[in-house]
Amino acid sequence: MSSLFPAKTAWLVAMLACGASTAACAQGSEAAPASAPQGLQRVEVSSGQPVRLRHDVQVACPGMALALDDSLAYAVRMLGQEGTVRVEFKLDHNRVASVTPSGGPRQYASQIRRAVRALHCSNGGREERFAFAIRFELPTDQAAPQRLAVLALP
Repeated sequence: MSSLFPAKTAWLVAMLACGASTAACAQGSEAAPASAPQGLQRVEVSSGQPVRLRHDVQVACPGMALALDDSLAYAVRMLGQEGTVRVEFKLDHNRVASVTPSGGPRQYASQIRRAVRALHCSNGGREERFAFAIRFELPTDQAAPQRLAVLALP
């Protein structure tokens, strides 16, 4: 690593990777330079503009309620977990670019990412972030058709 970075940079990268105090981390890596900082300072990075989340996701992705129910019904039957998962995703030029599920049963995370990426959305080619929630419900009557993944307010 020292061939790629100067000694101070290599030491700082090792410190960040360690996540430990200066003395404890320096014992396991190259010796700390004499002028090395004794503690890391907090750095905040901001674009200056707050990220605005849209909640009118069905405007950009019409038919998503039925599509998500179809895509996630098998997972609900297999996993048998009820709960509500909050989902955020970025729509970048009419393409779902990133999906982040949070809360609720974590077993659904990969199926949610796959189902949301498969949605057909259109927002005029802009980059926007959306948020919604999916409520997972177990079937109460096996004979009657029932929606198992229902859109809810985040």
